[in-house]
Amino acid sequence: MLKTVVNINNSVQEHYVENQPLMLAKGENSKIKILTESEYTSRTAREIQEILRTKHIIVTNRTIPHHNFDENGLRTLRPLNEPISIKGKSRSRIRTKEK
Repeated sequence: MLKTVVNINNSVQEHYVENQPLMLAKGENSKIKILTESEYTSRTAREIQEILRTKHIIVTNRTIPHHNFDENGLRTLRPLNEPISIKGKSRSRIRTKEK
């Protein structure tokens, strides 16, 4: 397991520029755009969508409340007993035994 982690780390570092990940060394060439929370919120939805056409956005310096990953923390997202519709193109089918 440790050998795998070391191999992944070495592989990532092979692509560093000036001892830094591309997103830090040459952000304009990276597929990742780093914005502070204030930079993110000051942009229009159109500006954010334009960035998202070619890059992933990481928002730093977020001011969010701390929540534990438990029932109470999950309740802050939505009620736990609320039905949720999942849409997709799953190819798996549930098979039931014939009686």
